[in-house]
Amino acid sequence: METYSYYIKDDVTPKTMTEAEAAKYKKKNGDIIWKMKKALIIIDMWNSFPKGNNRYDSLVEQIMLKLFKFILNEDTEIPVILACHETYRKDNIWVDTGQEWKSPNNTLWEATERYEHGLVSWDKKEIDEFLKLHEITDLYYAGVSYPGCVEDRPVGIKNMNGKFFCHIIADCVLNMCGTGYTDAEIIEETYYYLLKINNRKDSFTFLRNIRN
Repeated sequence: METYSYYIKDDVTPKTMTEAEAAKYKKKNGDIIWKMKKALIIIDMWNSFPKGNNRYDSLVEQIMLKLFKFILNEDTEIPVILACHETYRKDNIWVDTGQEWKSPNNTLWEATERYEHGLVSWDKKEIDEFLKLHEITDLYYAGVSYPGCVEDRPVGIKNMNGKFFCHIIADCVLNMCGTGYTDAEIIEETYYYLLKINNRKDSFTFLRNIRN
């Protein structure tokens, strides 16, 4: 029998139950239980990055391909938001504003546009309404940079924590603020920040674990 994760009032740790068990709990204890509903939010995976960031290209592409496969997987049902800041469309054409990036990563953009539960936007109001429409409780973050934009953007962890339970997808973020040069050094700096330096002690998981 299929199980789901549920939150119970005043307890931040989700409980695993069947729908029948949740209904029984609700009948006995009142309306203090609700199903965890997840959304994936991808921050600043642009089509290109500022000069001097070439050493990250291989790892960024690997993250992009993981997310692309996840979005198009027939088992994926959770809402997906592609939030690439300072990108603008006019008549469905991305406008060159003089930034070193022009649009979201083309592969992720097309996948998210095709996906039934996808949204391409970095407008906080639009994203808030989308999350409310889908009754989201938990946000799972991917993208770059962490530390950096994944935390600090208007829809980053710092600004969404408290309204949602926020989690890092450890294998889909990258520290682009460090001094590492090789792939191994960059990955080490990413995990070191996640596990040691980050004062919030962000909850984290891996992409394979977040399907509803």
